[in-house]
Amino acid sequence: RGVARGLMTLETLQEIHRNMEALLLEKYDLRLLDILYCIHDEGECECRKPKPGMLLKAAKRHGLDLKASWMIGDNEKDVEAGHRAGCRSILVAPGKPVTEADYTAPDLKSLESLLKHVLEEGEERRGKRGVSRGARRGRRESYSPGDKMGRKGKREAVSGKREAKRGKRE
Repeated sequence: RGVARGLMTLETLQEIHRNMEALLLEKYDLRLLDILYCIHDEGECECRKPKPGMLLKAAKRHGLDLKASWMIGDNEKDVEAGHRAGCRSILVAPGKPVTEADYTAPDLKSLESLLKHVLEEGEERRGKRGVSRGARRGRRESYSPGDKMGRKGKREAVSGKREAKRGKRE
């Protein structure tokens, strides 16, 4: 919202993105496919999170299957935007946040091991029986920096809202 509020110019935002891309390439040999951003203030468009407009635009632009995609963010608006677009979600936030995210990680270091676990688990499931979109919904998994790959040290929680939904279906 920095551009919408006049805190920075569009040129400054684009310079920040160029610097981030250069850093990611230099330090991690990582090239970003695209960077999408919203320059509007809340209520002015369909692209400002938690609305899914940017994710839908990215999917159309790059031929992405949002049901097989992940939204990773640092606040609940990111999680909501991902779910509205049909993605699964990971919230990166310290502590034990109250969230609708499918997974949480307290920091970026933990996110790396979580992603490895999630990707390996997905490969195993596809090889055995395929994964439906809702396979992970209804429980949230959280990883801490000391957790090992796999299930050791995992905490699971079911939100009351989802638990209530399940009870109605049964």
